[in-house]
Amino acid sequence: MTDADLSARPGQQARRLIRTSWILIAAVAAALLSAPPADAAVSAAPAPSPRPVIDAPPPPTDPFPTSPGSEVVVDNVDPGFSSSAGGVPWATSSGMSGFLGTDYAYAFANSGATARWTPDVQTTGWYGVYAWMPDGVGKGRATAAKFTVNSADATTETHSVDQSVAARGEWLFLGNHRFDAGTGGYVELAAGVGGTGTVIADAIRLGPTQQESIVKQLDRAKAAGSTTVTIAPGTYKQAATLNLKNYPGMTINADGAWLVLTNPAGQALYIPSNGVTVEGLTITYETMPYTQGRVRETSAEAGGSMVVEISTGFRKPANPTGRVITWDADLRLQHGFADGGTFVWEDQAAGLLRVSGSTNPWLLSGAKVGDIVTIGDITSHTQAISVDGTDVTLRDVILRGAPAMGLMNAVGGGNLHLDGFQLIPPAKPQGATEEPIMSSVHDGLQFQSVKKGPTIENSLFVNAGDDTFSNPGVGPIEVVAVDAADPTIVTLRFEDDVWRRAHTGDRLQQWLGDVSATITALRKTDDPTDAKQLFTATLDVPSPWTVGTKVTSPDRMGADWVFRNNRVDSSGRGLLVKAPNGEITDNWIRGANAISVASEIWSNSHANAGGHLVIARNEIYSSPNSAGGVWNGCQRGAVSFEADESLGRTGFLSPDIEVTDNTFVDIRGLNLLIANAANVSVTGNQFLNSHRVWAPRDNRCDIVTTSVITVMQSDGVHFADNTIDWMGPYSTQPVTVEAGTSTNISGLPGGVALLNEHATTITGHHSVLTNAHSALRLAESASGAVVQQGAGLPAQTWRLEPTGTPGVVAIVHHASGDVLTANATTAAVTLTGDSGQPTQRWRVLDLRDGLVRILNQATGKALGTNGEVLTDGAPIGQYPAAGSKPQTWALADVTGVRAADPAAGTTQVEAPPSSVVAGAWERNGTIRVFAERLGQALAAPVTVGGITIPAGTRVNVHYVHADRIGSDNVRATFTGSLLFDGDVLAVASSATDLQATSAAFGSTGTTYSTHVDQGLEYDDEVDVSGRVVDLALTVYGGSDAVRVFTTAPSP
Repeated sequence: MTDADLSARPGQQARRLIRTSWILIAAVAAALLSAPPADAAVSAAPAPSPRPVIDAPPPPTDPFPTSPGSEVVVDNVDPGFSSSAGGVPWATSSGMSGFLGTDYAYAFANSGATARWTPDVQTTGWYGVYAWMPDGVGKGRATAAKFTVNSADATTETHSVDQSVAARGEWLFLGNHRFDAGTGGYVELAAGVGGTGTVIADAIRLGPTQQESIVKQLDRAKAAGSTTVTIAPGTYKQAATLNLKNYPGMTINADGAWLVLTNPAGQALYIPSNGVTVEGLTITYETMPYTQGRVRETSAEAGGSMVVEISTGFRKPANPTGRVITWDADLRLQHGFADGGTFVWEDQAAGLLRVSGSTNPWLLSGAKVGDIVTIGDITSHTQAISVDGTDVTLRDVILRGAPAMGLMNAVGGGNLHLDGFQLIPPAKPQGATEEPIMSSVHDGLQFQSVKKGPTIENSLFVNAGDDTFSNPGVGPIEVVAVDAADPTIVTLRFEDDVWRRAHTGDRLQQWLGDVSATITALRKTDDPTDAKQLFTATLDVPSPWTVGTKVTSPDRMGADWVFRNNRVDSSGRGLLVKAPNGEITDNWIRGANAISVASEIWSNSHANAGGHLVIARNEIYSSPNSAGGVWNGCQRGAVSFEADESLGRTGFLSPDIEVTDNTFVDIRGLNLLIANAANVSVTGNQFLNSHRVWAPRDNRCDIVTTSVITVMQSDGVHFADNTIDWMGPYSTQPVTVEAGTSTNISGLPGGVALLNEHATTITGHHSVLTNAHSALRLAESASGAVVQQGAGLPAQTWRLEPTGTPGVVAIVHHASGDVLTANATTAAVTLTGDSGQPTQRWRVLDLRDGLVRILNQATGKALGTNGEVLTDGAPIGQYPAAGSKPQTWALADVTGVRAADPAAGTTQVEAPPSSVVAGAWERNGTIRVFAERLGQALAAPVTVGGITIPAGTRVNVHYVHADRIGSDNVRATFTGSLLFDGDVLAVASSATDLQATSAAFGSTGTTYSTHVDQGLEYDDEVDVSGRVVDLALTVYGGSDAVRVFTTAPSP
């Protein structure tokens, strides 16, 4: 309170009400130090990262909308019928059988006559439009009568009808059309120029809708000369592929249309034509392309096996086969996969399937009970969507499941545009109780031998079984022979003779930036003994390569590509990049590797690898590293540039790389690997919560994965304005630059700033340090050795005292007063008197969530056990930092106080602030408390509030503070209860007592108020009972405070 506050209330005398229960305290009682939780191990996983929302419409419940009202029939004698023949009405007749009503009208082709039916529609909606045809067999009827339907929104569509096929009279279906209520729509028949035969006009009917195939609707629009067609909403089931080869340049609006393929191994959509646009179509399979279950048990015998219990509602195929993938049920990310294995039904009716004999040990080594398992039991290597045309657009197209790859763009000019595309898991099978987890069994999107890469934007990809996106290019091209007489003539072996091959006019090249040669002529050389395809090529220069060299075509790599503003929640790699000149910007990505730039000449693909790349403004989330031997052990890190030195390259695989303004969150291992790269700029990136969860480290390229960033085999890498906010227990250092393999590395260390490096410690506070691996505490044994011990011993409390050097502390044993001391040459750690030596100084690195790593200032080694030791009483030493749990400690301050009612949220225990002067430490509605002294032995008696605490008493001292935000004279009430570890001895509640005790008991570094009204006033209440203090404090423009003295435990 201020003097102004008091003078504003004349006649009111300030008072303090301290209820008498605490005055009865007569003796000092011992109390135990509060203990941290028994399980202080590293948490199993980081908090879940944001996940994309799957927003796919449900399939229509009815294949087509039904007509909303009664049918409408207009005959040629009704008022709604009119005709014209150059001023002469159509002739009428009843000579043919099968007519409707009293007669029918007719005119001759080429007469220019028209007839129009105008129905009076009662209800707006979709109708099937029908024309009545009398018997026309052998009667010389028109074979291409043109009926034009003018329906809702003044849209017109022309239907060509063969009037000679009707027998005995029948309704011929024209198509489904939407009519507005009223007489605005009509059907018109023209006996136009160019036709033959007699044109019949009898009756028109608006009745029930019928399903037309998509192809029929496309053909009708094409015949009418339209380049835009709207497909009627509904479910279209078909066994054959929807082939759009006859519709170049056509825009197909398929909003509300579902293409359901009944062939579970077939291709759903094929687009070989150029310039096609498909909008709004949803594609799925009638039979889900895989089955799904849970791991019920695992066995390590005979190479390992697991029993999978097929989940309710999923298929139990008689002969399971195909790709097997295990998934973490919580993270919904892969543990491992294998193509094939041995499948034996232990009980098919119960859905119990044993899987063993996998050629990939990673499948079974990571599996655990409860994991999700998918088995791609449909034998297929066919992609659901294949695009061979150039300049194709798929907009708002949804693909729900694929038996192999999702989409393949294999040949042609490329330049595919995906906008709002979704690759997501299929809908739940009937009766299923859990959602399918996987979308495509293999890659989501793959781009092979195309000249120009795709533009993919605003799209969603969820759990492809392998890479979500890859652009492997044309594949390896082997130089089989070079003509000795004319070295411009070479024999080349392609991957195949259709898709993965070069063409006349294409360049050949081994590595990006190398010498190249152009194919001027190319012909196939048949060789039935060779599984691959042999071609004889003429080059524009003598072959730069010898026999056996593998090259590729930079003109068939899908270069110049864009991947932006997409969301990838992937189980495999997010993007496998092998083509140059790419942009990866503004995406949300997570995967085994979010982005992997690699040539992979060891696999069935070969490319120059991706140079000239921009990777900017992406959010990259909790990506577990790929294990050694899977997806190439040299691709490590959330974003990686392949580190394989066995490629036989010349120069660098990835020149001119920009990695800018990306955010890496919760990455399990290495965040960024820069290898085989040149002229790389790494700027403005944020690395958050790295290495919180253990990830595999072994790899055949000796990549350091315990760093946030690793650089190797590279030149010209510059760092600027990057930050690392918290490094987890499995990290060792911010950046590793491999000695001897990288040159011209600039901007370090300042270009990668480590924030929150050191743990916040409170001067004079007692702490316990619990080993994250053993859950035992750092302690002094009975013999004086530094060991790890079980809970409950007074020898386990420590003080982390500042030394004057930022981030460096002395670790003082509370009971003895000695400090933790490292041996300069051995692994030993002992307790000795503090002489200020560097071996007695430690850096306490903050690993977040109360976890720390403790490094000796002199040796740089980490405090911990020698390996994964669980033994109570095992010695503690110092060892090279390894980023491991045995070198990770849970640091818990013994605060001596906590909220009596934590759920109330009205009291908060905090670290000492820099100031408690009124206005400096404000918070509405919360009483804040911090420890000033813990376990301090009084050298002399102390009198507080009329109570004298004897000399020698060990006390804890806490400061309790309330201050509302703002300095205006508005009343605010603070209430709350505090529970202290020891009994309350005295409370300093007056300004006099507070000022008198601040020097001896205040927190170092905290500025205290000297105002006469800093204590309690007339309307403040403090109620003390044993170890509980209840507070009701009223604050106007200043602050209220008390200092509480309690008993402290003996060491």
